[in-house]
Amino acid sequence: MINFSISCRRLSIYRRIICLTLLGVLMGSCQLKRFKTCRDYRCYIEDPSNGLKKIKSFEEVNFIVKNIPAQLRVLQEREQELVMSDLDSVMQEYAQSLVFQFSIIPGEKCTVRDLRYYGIYTDDDYMQRQKVLNYYMSEYFILRCNDRFYTPKICHLEQDYGVSGKLNFLLVFVPDDDSDVNTLSTAKEIKIEFNDPFFNTHLTKFIFSNKDLKAVPKIEI
Repeated sequence: MINFSISCRRLSIYRRIICLTLLGVLMGSCQLKRFKTCRDYRCYIEDPSNGLKKIKSFEEVNFIVKNIPAQLRVLQEREQELVMSDLDSVMQEYAQSLVFQFSIIPGEKCTVRDLRYYGIYTDDDYMQRQKVLNYYMSEYFILRCNDRFYTPKICHLEQDYGVSGKLNFLLVFVPDDDSDVNTLSTAKEIKIEFNDPFFNTHLTKFIFSNKDLKAVPKIEI
């Protein structure tokens, strides 16, 4: 397993990624090739034909994985006026990481409305589930690329207190060195694996083409 090390400045940036990426739901379908707003970019991501969104469906749960490009994160910075200048530098910083949103949604035959309570029978069960969801979910995600694998540097559970009934995680993968940067940049495929600890789906794999990840539209600054 690869141990990641990033500077305090980078960690601060990745924390901003969490706050900004969870601001809105990715909606709609667009075919624009240059974007000025986060809404335009979210539309592009939401269209599965663009290759940034993968879905796996089971009887009781559905998994949805979306890549969050560096371009969108820069647009979020600008729209929130957190970066007033030197956006090119911010883009270079964000381009060093791979960020995905992983959503678990109740399926047609799910017996609970709120997935936090799936398979929960006692208060102790619930407390243990919350502990895993908030602190240990990074152990169940892996990014594979060629012969290397990476665990998320950040695995953040979006807290909506059961309003939506689903579970949203933000996964941030950070290369350890220049060799890893080259591997992630030149590999044909990027594979996200989820070893499900709760819903009896076992191991689920999501394959992203690096060609699609690199083909995202540019932003107008």
